[in-house]
Amino acid sequence: SGVRKQGIGKMTKAHAALRSVHTSNFPAILQQLGASLLATTYQAGKLVMVRNDGGVINTHIRALSKPMGMALGDQRLAIGTAQEIIEFRNVPAVTSRLGPSDKLDACYLPRHAKYVTFQLAEVAVTRRLFAAILDRIERLALPPPVVARCSE
Repeated sequence: SGVRKQGIGKMTKAHAALRSVHTSNFPAILQQLGASLLATTYQAGKLVMVRNDGGVINTHIRALSKPMGMALGDQRLAIGTAQEIIEFRNVPAVTSRLGPSDKLDACYLPRHAKYVTFQLAEVAVTRRLFAAILDRIERLALPPPVVARCSE
C-alpha cells in the first residue's frame, strides 16, 4: 500500500492516542535532504520531531502549551506557545555525548522563555523581525541571582 504505521516507542497514557503514518519513501526523502522535520500541533499541544534512522522513521514527541509555530536560525530554535516564546540553543558538546555523529548533528536545549501578553496565533512576522524579537528577548534575560552573605 505504500503507507507504513510507526509507533512512538514506549507508550504512556499521555501518548496512547498518538500514532504516525508515513509513505514508505519518507525516510529516504529525509535522508536525501539531510533533514529532520519539526511540527507543532496546536490542538494536541505537542512538538513532533521526525528523523530518518537507518531507513526507519524515528519520532520524538514533547508536550507544550498550545505550540503555534517556530523559527530556526543561527543555532537557535524559538517556539511560540499560547503564553510564551521558548528559545532553545544548539549545544554541540552535548550532541557528541548523546550518540554517533552520523545519527545526531544537533541538540537544542532550552535557554530561556519569555511570557507574552498577546495571542501568538494572530501575529505573522518576517524572519528578520522574528530574529530581532529573539535578540531583544535575549537582552532582557535576567542574569543569575546574586547571593550575598549576611552576618549577624
